[in-house]
Amino acid sequence: MDRLCQWHTEIYCTDYWDAYGMEIAPEKHVITKRETTAMERNNGRQRHWLGRFHRRTVIVSRSIEMVNLSIALFARYRVNGTIDDLLSLLG
Repeated sequence: MDRLCQWHTEIYCTDYWDAYGMEIAPEKHVITKRETTAMERNNGRQRHWLGRFHRRTVIVSRSIEMVNLSIALFARYRVNGTIDDLLSLLG
């Protein structure tokens, strides 16, 4: 929650898991499966594109910094850009 607060989040869309209600203020909490499907699709893409998020026994990054940088790269080039933008960095 501390990491999310730095972005001044207006609302949090979650599914029906009870733990969310313990952390999120009711006036900012929208509970619906309809709003979470796009986020779940994005999470699936992240797991696909970033092998480090697969099972810990196969591929893993033990560095929090590397995980954060990997997600930042994913967001920049896969979510907010195109794969061509990323490939252009190779020369």
